[in-house]
Amino acid sequence: MVKLVKLVFALIVFYLLFRFAGVSDLIAVFVRISWSYVSLLIILPFIMIWASSIKWQVFIRATGHDARILQLMKFYTVGYFFNTFLPSFIGGDVVRSYHLGQELNNYRLAFAATFLERFTGLLAMCLISLSFVLAGSEITKGVEIVVYLMATVTVLVALPCFSEHCAKISFFVTRRGLSLFGPAKYFGQLTQLTDKIEEAMSFARHNGNLLIKAMIWSLVFHSLTVVNTYVAGLALGISGVSITGLFVVVPLVLLVGMAPVTPGGLGIQEGAFMFFLNRLGISEAEALGVGLVIRAKTMLIGLVGGIFWLAVKSKRTNK
Repeated sequence: MVKLVKLVFALIVFYLLFRFAGVSDLIAVFVRISWSYVSLLIILPFIMIWASSIKWQVFIRATGHDARILQLMKFYTVGYFFNTFLPSFIGGDVVRSYHLGQELNNYRLAFAATFLERFTGLLAMCLISLSFVLAGSEITKGVEIVVYLMATVTVLVALPCFSEHCAKISFFVTRRGLSLFGPAKYFGQLTQLTDKIEEAMSFARHNGNLLIKAMIWSLVFHSLTVVNTYVAGLALGISGVSITGLFVVVPLVLLVGMAPVTPGGLGIQEGAFMFFLNRLGISEAEALGVGLVIRAKTMLIGLVGGIFWLAVKSKRTNK
């Protein structure tokens, strides 16, 4: 029932976005689409997946194991399929962690590496957004509360990762809360998940160089998301967009798009693109067009991930 409500809400959001931007104006934007830039836009996500897989590999090697980068890219693309076509942002991470666990023959270390790869990306994204808010950027006015809220939550989650004292208190409170208020049906599973997260954070806490490397690769990834958005604009004939402005806008769009109110952020991410890109001087129709192009590209990559997933399943079934 909740999934159906989220889907209906996504459709309502899209209806309002199309109405606000103007369907005729939106069609005019897509009429001038440049297929050469679209081709580049299809290539860019695989470079982004490569950067994320490199960071993932850094964590895997720190556990004493190794995995081929092409294999990790395949698992990462499979994660795109689940994040895009299933109503769960975490679903893709769970699936790629599972496949990595099979590859390493160690599910706990696979979970730790996957959790830290995702978490450091979120931490870097929040730090970028927060830095522009604190700098008083005009673009962030009106959404400061969203950034502060996300940054606060991320910092609270990060504290156990950097402080053993905070970790002891946090996980004690978490387990106590689960025992008192958690659903009895899933108590065992939630406790196991808590144990895995505690183990992952403990692993990262004692390796400062590892976290520094991860944050550097996170910044590389977020720089590529800016390039990705810029190229999407060029594909629609939008030129003269401020790259500096995109460094402010794109992390904010990704943060807002993570709000779990629609499946896969449908409509929410596109609305965030329209709101923030409009502040860079782009019309509502052009800004929404950029969001729709990026959504279409993500769905295409997700379909490739679906093919990879079927291939992985078939290969392991035939063993």
